[in-house]
Amino acid sequence: MRRWELCAFNNLCRDKYERLDKTWEFAHTELMRAADMERLAASARESGVDPSIVVWTGAARAEAAAAPMPSGDAPRAKRINTCN
Repeated sequence: MRRWELCAFNNLCRDKYERLDKTWEFAHTELMRAADMERLAASARESGVDPSIVVWTGAARAEAAAAPMPSGDAPRAKRINTCN
């Protein structure tokens, strides 16, 4: 195995189903949180495979806005994985 890719659920087609007047059973399902995807990827890495081949891709639910930082603290970048 060269790559183990965990694909996050994608609800971006919801509007398409609505325009087609079709019922989609996952219409109210939210995107997964990045923290949940990281937890699943960590489990996969600990399963005995080469941990470097495990990746997760897809859109993740935006986290709630954090409280304002005290002055002098620089904001930190957040890694977002995307599908290729």
